[in-house]
Amino acid sequence: MDEIISLPQLDPWSDTVSIDSSLQFEDERYREERLVTEEEEEEEKIETTTVISSDVSDKATRVMKVNYTTDLPEYPETSENGVAYIINTSSMTPEAVDAMCNNVQYCHKRLQPPKPTHCSVLNNAYCKRMTYICTGITHCEYLHPQLQEMHHTKLCDDDWKKIIQLRANSFVLSIFHLFMSRRACQNQEDSCSFQLVASENVTISNMHQYSIQCPHSTPANYHFFRPIPATLYSELPFIQERLNGTITASDELCAVIEQNSTRRKHCGVEHIQGRGKLIHTNCNVQFRLFQPYNLIDCPYIIWTSHGVHCHPPPPPSRTPQQLVDSLLTVIKKINDPSLTTRTLLKNPALQSFYEHWNGKSLSDVHKSLINLDKISFILRKQQLLNYPYGQHLIGVQHEWDVSHKNKPNSYIKNLILNEEKFMAVCFYTEAAKVLLKRDSFEIDMTFKRIKASEINEVVFAAFLPELNKVVTFVRIFVNQESTEMYTQLFHTVFNAIAKETGQRIQWKHLHQSGFGAVVMDMDSKQMSGLGRYLSDIDDHHRPWQWHVQHVIIYCTIHFKRGILKAVGTAFSGNFLRQQMEQLLYVSTREEYFELCNLIISDKQSTEQIRFWAIHKKQLCIASGLNASCSLMDNELFFQIRRHTNAVEKTHWKSTSLGKQLSILKAIQMGQILDETDLKQYLGKVTHGVNHSWRSSSLSSRYALQESRHRRKRQRHETDYNDGISVISSASSSGSRSQSRSRPRSQRGGTLRRVASITSASQAQEISIEQSRLELQAETARVRRMELENEKLELELINLREAARGRADL
Repeated sequence: MDEIISLPQLDPWSDTVSIDSSLQFEDERYREERLVTEEEEEEEKIETTTVISSDVSDKATRVMKVNYTTDLPEYPETSENGVAYIINTSSMTPEAVDAMCNNVQYCHKRLQPPKPTHCSVLNNAYCKRMTYICTGITHCEYLHPQLQEMHHTKLCDDDWKKIIQLRANSFVLSIFHLFMSRRACQNQEDSCSFQLVASENVTISNMHQYSIQCPHSTPANYHFFRPIPATLYSELPFIQERLNGTITASDELCAVIEQNSTRRKHCGVEHIQGRGKLIHTNCNVQFRLFQPYNLIDCPYIIWTSHGVHCHPPPPPSRTPQQLVDSLLTVIKKINDPSLTTRTLLKNPALQSFYEHWNGKSLSDVHKSLINLDKISFILRKQQLLNYPYGQHLIGVQHEWDVSHKNKPNSYIKNLILNEEKFMAVCFYTEAAKVLLKRDSFEIDMTFKRIKASEINEVVFAAFLPELNKVVTFVRIFVNQESTEMYTQLFHTVFNAIAKETGQRIQWKHLHQSGFGAVVMDMDSKQMSGLGRYLSDIDDHHRPWQWHVQHVIIYCTIHFKRGILKAVGTAFSGNFLRQQMEQLLYVSTREEYFELCNLIISDKQSTEQIRFWAIHKKQLCIASGLNASCSLMDNELFFQIRRHTNAVEKTHWKSTSLGKQLSILKAIQMGQILDETDLKQYLGKVTHGVNHSWRSSSLSSRYALQESRHRRKRQRHETDYNDGISVISSASSSGSRSQSRSRPRSQRGGTLRRVASITSASQAQEISIEQSRLELQAETARVRRMELENEKLELELINLREAARGRADL
């Protein structure tokens, strides 16, 4: 019942009021205002109690505070009387709504199955109610009392700062006790101590690394070194203070707090009493989620919390789903089956992820991303989804079945996979049409691109003068290297090309048109495999050796490398090397084989050189080295590029995108390169656009080659002049321009320098004399070789005359 307040009787016509009456009036007025305010507050308390669920139930959910928001915080506020969050979900999908609710960092479990109810706040919308209970935290048994008593209803920044400081203090204490017990360094000395050190380099996460280490610590010894966890970087000044101050053993406490999902058994901190066991602390805070069955008509959900958390907050180890989805978008955009955590962090595409979430590193985006194992887990999970069959043989089979088999403009044209054989034929149809227009192509095998040692890559390529560029036509991935494999390879490749282009594969020596030559190194398996393929398609099935003599040209660069390997680099072998190189230039078949016999019978020839010459005498080898021994048309033979630089260039381009790749990754990288080559060719043919500004004329290429040789000679001359300069500076007697008298103290030094100069001059004279003698000996050796050369030429003339005489008879 309201209290009646009697006001003083005042004369309205009186100009004065007594003091007592005035004071009495003021006291009564203030008392009245106070009572009215208290009554209004009590009424306000009753009025602000909001009923969330149906108000007809005695157990209706009521809260004292309601927050309207568009996102649920990771650490929702709570109270004994209840706190509610009404979240607008009009811009969210049902999956996004579920993900938002799962972002709550408090560990919780469901108490009962979802129940249907009506929500009075949402105009009695029909909802499902889910009830959860906070399951608390897991912490070290030696947890700091301040953390044990950190009961909270709302999380503030000061709470995190207190936790981090206590955790940093625990980290420093563990190191201190290791040094106190002389267990920090192996064979710890009295001079061993600890200090805070910052690394000079920046990590791939764009952060400096900090560590606490012994002053004697190096990568090669066993002195103490421990990196500081990235979660404690914000407390580096505090750590430095603790390291510089006095630490007592009584300060030994722990601050390790983990989510209940952790699998760790101990805190990982070396306490005086040993590592602490992780124990569990329960909590009784209840969460309720009210979610309408029809989120379109009622785009709101309600999250309520009742109770007080009787534990410190758990660390933010759950990554919000929207961040995970954004990171997955970046991974899908990179589309690299061999992507690792390290290469992902180096990839420029991750910068867009940072910019989108207003950060410079993963730790700026969200604290849970400090743990790189989480990034590895996300990456591995996405790779399993993108490549469920892996990236090896079965992965290639799946890629072929899903994306290439019987598909237009596919890249993998054929795949053979069984228990013994693997062969993947890859090319674009337009590139095959370009190949069929050419007289020749180059072929080679590379061994460096594939991580699996049994898988190699065979490449068909050529230099196109009209494009002034090397173009790759076909790539074949195989798991064998034999004559039978190459025979099947040529059958499979050319059958696939004929099927894709609708054109018949022809060879000039069989059909008077088509391919005239194939350039390769002297690989017996490639050579015989191609010969057997040609014998199979030959109507007369002539021997494979006959076909080899008609179509194969061997790389002269590999030929000269073989000479260098057989002879060596000694100066005495120069004449022999010249003889061996002459096999490429002799004008008749007879001269070729006579020169081979001379090399074999030469007294200076070693067993390795003789074996080399016997190998070059074989008809299948001689035909690819010298036009006079080949059954190919001489004009065509000299028109063809007699080296495999095109396929070597292809290998270099391929390895520039990575070595030791998975098979699927190697195929994808090859597809990118081949598509680029094809588009550059088509751009030149259809629109006249060059792939570079460099001139494609033959004269320009010769001029470029000459400039390269000139620069090489200049480098050699510079190296020689530098050597002369070093000798000259070492033998210099110093400057004589200083004619002033020197103090007595400097004269002794001058005499010593003069003696040193005299000694250096004598050493230089000895060196010059030694060089003169070596030059004389070299001149004598050259003269002896010239005489031997003349002798061999006379023997060759006599052999020719004897052969002519026998022919006349």
